Amino acid sequence: MSIQTELLGVSEIIETLEKVKKDPPHLFFSGSYGSGKTTLVNDFLRNYFSGHGIKYDDPNWCLQIRSDQDRGIHRIRETITEFVRRVSLIPGVCRWIFIDDADSLPTLSQQALRRPMETHYHTTRFIFCSRHINDLIPALRSRCLHIECNPFTALDAWPYYEDKYDLPKDNTIKSMILAKCATIDQLKMYGPIWRNLEERTASSKITIYPDRDPFYIETIYAILKDDKKKLLDCTHELYSRGHSFEDCLSILSERSQQLLCLTPDQFETLQTFFIQGWIYSTQGRTGFLDLVDLFLTRRWQSISSAIKKEVP
Repeated sequence: MSIQTELLGVSEIIETLEKVKKDPPHLFFSGSYGSGKTTLVNDFLRNYFSGHGIKYDDPNWCLQIRSDQDRGIHRIRETITEFVRRVSLIPGVCRWIFIDDADSLPTLSQQALRRPMETHYHTTRFIFCSRHINDLIPALRSRCLHIECNPFTALDAWPYYEDKYDLPKDNTIKSMILAKCATIDQLKMYGPIWRNLEERTASSKITIYPDRDPFYIETIYAILKDDKKKLLDCTHELYSRGHSFEDCLSILSERSQQLLCLTPDQFETLQTFFIQGWIYSTQGRTGFLDLVDLFLTRRWQSISSAIKKEVP
């Protein structure tokens, strides 16, 4: 059974995975946010296990180490060692260790993976996902088949969805829709309703999320509403996901650009927030407490006031 995926533009990657599926090496997927790395991994593992009559979510066969878990060297050694020592119940079938967001995996923890990757290669394979190829130390990269994932934009996806969603042929309307839909998820949601959707409705009632995780959108609204309790919870969550100070600003800025329901005043508010955040970054204020300070003190509001005073 061949690997099935909903992703577009990944035929070469699927072809590569099909070739190595019978005796797969360690794998390393890299690419920017939204390029489909995690989806490809899940589709590959689901296909691999189903081919052997194994449930994909069986913890005896697949260990997932997420960015919100403790990934220090001692925890990694304890978790990995316990998993790789298990006896394989089906000869010739590999168990898998999937480490997502490898860019937030400490160097010491990465170094601790070299030995189990070699010693237990006959029973266990590793999969890493990260944004940049250099996020993984050379000793681990050299042991993996590297697969680069490139983001597939709404413009790239247009020919695939033009007939399916009855998208307009007129280039002017096409440009208008693409201006609102930077991602494929947005195009899939906005495309079917574009004919009956007025601009006013789209700006006031419709929210199109860039992915399946609403957390970042909730954080943006907490900033706009000055919900201090929610902001504090969001700050903890951002860091628990392994994001640095700069990562938080970049992700939230990207999500705010993709929202279709912000009023001009709300958008201006968010931009002044990001300006203050990048000022903190240039000053070297990039710790956890600095992010808390950025969220809760609202010093960035003074930027907006200063700008308005200078505008005649």
